[in-house]
Amino acid sequence: HGKARSFAIAPFVTRTSAPFAWALTKCCTRSGMSLGRARSGVYAQEAVAEVPPTLRRKFFRDVDEQQSAVSPNVLGLTHFAQLNLLDDWPMRGPFHTIFCRNVMIYFDKGTQMALAGRMRDLLIPGGLLLIGHSESLGPSPVGLQYERPAVYSRC
Repeated sequence: HGKARSFAIAPFVTRTSAPFAWALTKCCTRSGMSLGRARSGVYAQEAVAEVPPTLRRKFFRDVDEQQSAVSPNVLGLTHFAQLNLLDDWPMRGPFHTIFCRNVMIYFDKGTQMALAGRMRDLLIPGGLLLIGHSESLGPSPVGLQYERPAVYSRC
């Protein structure tokens, strides 16, 4: 059962009136099944159980007793595609926020720093890079300011 984590930020983005460029990504290391599920926006009820009830009522709808679907307005804001972080990236930015959670732990420190630099270059000044809580880029990667665990801003 996949979790609806990729859509967890979408309700907050839909509440802002500021121009907001962003991307939601899902890494699939074994198969494209997670991408297909993400694109459909349909998840098992237990996958959205952690979403607060008020947000769940607003941004999800029950398909049946076992499944919930992301609302069409949120699903329309998303794009899912397979991406090899070591290859050229199709996205150009600038972005206000980049979420790269629980991905860089699979790379050595040098590659992590190189990836952080590439993401930094896609952020607006003051833009945020959010990584997984099990990941660390150290206290001050070049051009990024440590804000709190898993959160860095572009200098």
